[in-house]
Order: sequence, then structure tokens, then C-alpha cells
Amino acid sequence: MGFTEVFHALKNRKLGNIYSKFSFEYESKKYQLFTKVEYLNFNGEKNKNEDYLQPIFGYVPFLKNGNIHIGYVVKYVEKNNGGNLEFTLRTNKPFINFVSKPNQLAEKILFFLLRIISFPIKVSEFDEVISLPKSDLSFFEVCESKK
Repeated sequence: MGFTEVFHALKNRKLGNIYSKFSFEYESKKYQLFTKVEYLNFNGEKNKNEDYLQPIFGYVPFLKNGNIHIGYVVKYVEKNNGGNLEFTLRTNKPFINFVSKPNQLAEKILFFLLRIISFPIKVSEFDEVISLPKSDLSFFEVCESKK
């Protein structure tokens, strides 16, 4: 399906079975991510000049430095222009990183004790962004067979 066909299907609320395929290269390896469209932002305003599509998917696998990470993927696309393909990855950070830095002496002592106690505790957050300027996005419609 082309950009215009997908855009008009969205405006007419006739989504059907639309799938997308992201093709990209990362760390000198080529990848393709094929998934059903479940969340797709688009310009629904009639007076806007720029029509756009923005598929968003999660949880998707992402291979970085030989390790598999879980993340979300998004790409902003205009009719004749495509934006970066972006992955937001889940990372584990020390719990203490989410506590504000102390100002007074009592807070500093408490902060020091909290740092010692919470050392083994990790918090899982989606906070690492990988932005890829070169990628391709294709849309497909899967037709159901009639029996």
C-alpha cells in the first residue's frame, strides 16, 4: 500500500489488516521488522497542508552490542519525506538515579545511606534512544481468503 492509500484508509476508518515492514541497518547488519499495525498516528485535520503517518510499535526486539533489548519503535513519515526510525530501549539503571540530589547535610547523610542500601536495586526504564536516519517503511494489506 502506498502512503496515500494508507492515509485515506485511516481517514475513512477502513483499516482492515494493515501490516508494516521496517528495513534498516544497525551495527553493519541489515534488519527487517514486520508487524501488524496496531497504533498509527496521522493528520486528521482537514485544513493542514502536511499529511503524515507515524506508526508506533512496542514491545519489539532490538539487537545492540550482541544483546537483545526490548523497546518501542516509531517512524514519522510524510508523503514525500521520511523521518528517522527511532527505537526507545529499556535499560536497567540504579534506583538511586531516580532520587533527587540532596541540598542540606541531613539530606546528604540520608542520601548516602540510601545509596548503600539500594545499591543492588535496579529500575527498568525506557530511556535510551537509538535514532537511525536511513530506513525504509512499507505498508501491506493482508486480504482474508473467502471460503
